[in-house]
Amino acid sequence: MTAPFTGVAVALVSLFDAGGRLLASATAEHAGALAGRGMRAIVIAGTTGEAAHLDASDRRELLAAVRLAVPDSLPVIVGTGDAVAERSLEHTRDAVEGGAAGVLLYPPGDEASEPFFARVRDVAGRLPVIAYHFPKYFPAVTVQQLGALDVDGLKDSEGDAERLRQETASWDQPVYTGFAPLLPVAAGHGATGAILALANLVPELCSRAFAGDADAARDVLAEHEAIGAGGVAAIKRRLARRSGSPHYVRGSSPKRVSA
Repeated sequence: MTAPFTGVAVALVSLFDAGGRLLASATAEHAGALAGRGMRAIVIAGTTGEAAHLDASDRRELLAAVRLAVPDSLPVIVGTGDAVAERSLEHTRDAVEGGAAGVLLYPPGDEASEPFFARVRDVAGRLPVIAYHFPKYFPAVTVQQLGALDVDGLKDSEGDAERLRQETASWDQPVYTGFAPLLPVAAGHGATGAILALANLVPELCSRAFAGDADAARDVLAEHEAIGAGGVAAIKRRLARRSGSPHYVRGSSPKRVSA
């Protein structure tokens, strides 16, 4: 299977009103704007999209709205991970039925990775399946496991440059970094692209940094450091100042910026 996409994708925020109601249309409008600013894919309902606070109905509504807002040629990938394997499979089934271009998910806490991803493949069929490695919050996907998993790519948000090099050297499937400070070395290490929360704010800079622009890489690092430990809430505040979008978060989200 060919890579789901190459280059930089955005790990899309999910916008809510002050009462916590999902604003699918506003989120989709933001996605459409980012599509026009060079993003190579849109990833919804991931860590940055506050997936832990989205129910199945929210995810279906988001997918439908975002697909309408972006060109048909732009992949819309859905985060379908969950701590419980059966719920993750249900989210994956919904993504397939909703016309997603791929799914992104971490191993659950209640099933071993290899049989779990085999079951995901049964549900996803020919749809690209991207495993998600973010061990600060979810079960790890080790480099040694990669060859045994029935997946079509990996997003690695750990932020370890040597691990990224090992992944691309030992495995022939696409690897995407989820950690913006690694953009300057990601392509040189063989990464296929990146899936970034920071692309909600500075998509052009992220794309230029991945392409090797040293000035852009410095600017991306400054943007990353400005967000600091604020995570999704900080991204939304900065986005609100720049575009007037709602800054509300639905619940407590992981602090580190990823997707």
